[in-house]
Amino acid sequence: MSNFGVIPAWPTWSGGPTNRWAAEEWFDAYPDKQSMVTKHGFFLEEDISQFDAKFFGISSTEAHAMDPQQRLFLMTTYEALEDAAIPVETLRGSNTGVFASIFERGYDRMGHKDLSTISNTHMNGTGEAILSNGISYCFDLKGPCMTIDTGCSGSLVALHQACHSLRLGESDLALVGGSQLVIHPDALTIMSGMGMLNPDGKSYAFDSRGEGYGRGEGVATIVLKRLDRALEDG
Repeated sequence: MSNFGVIPAWPTWSGGPTNRWAAEEWFDAYPDKQSMVTKHGFFLEEDISQFDAKFFGISSTEAHAMDPQQRLFLMTTYEALEDAAIPVETLRGSNTGVFASIFERGYDRMGHKDLSTISNTHMNGTGEAILSNGISYCFDLKGPCMTIDTGCSGSLVALHQACHSLRLGESDLALVGGSQLVIHPDALTIMSGMGMLNPDGKSYAFDSRGEGYGRGEGVATIVLKRLDRALEDG
């Protein structure tokens, strides 16, 4: 296998995404179901609301209903192809597979808080399947397409499935990645109540300091080909 066109959005350890929610307001060292045990995690610093909907042929109404995890994954996928020197137009109708992972559902939960204002495109904008389906639809790709949720291992499982598809000849090219954003702290409060989170917001695997794990964000897409095909294509 040959991989290229890797475009990630890397997080930094911080006290929460202040442009989305205030960690101080949700923090309690001894949390109940309405608070969280940590003020820290690994969060993206950029403004996740920034999205050029017109560039991707998406209406403003649809874009507003789209989970930012979908928007950023669409953007990183385009950028990964650009980085790999593969014009999107050359892939239309091709046997290109899309293998994506997702876990967080915060944007969907927020949309259901007031059903009187929910958009008719909310289901498409927040459906897990659309994370991968949206890529195939937007770029007119005809290969396998799947969204995977196996928790923290999701992107690795997506990579495994992509490699398997390439080896079997199901796909000639594979777009692989994952999208994870903590849109709202509600899930953090639940995890805190279950004792799942480390108080300092970091993970310490196989370490005596581990009292849970640290939540994080990230969006990345890689482009995969079989090695023989990559060498043939130069």
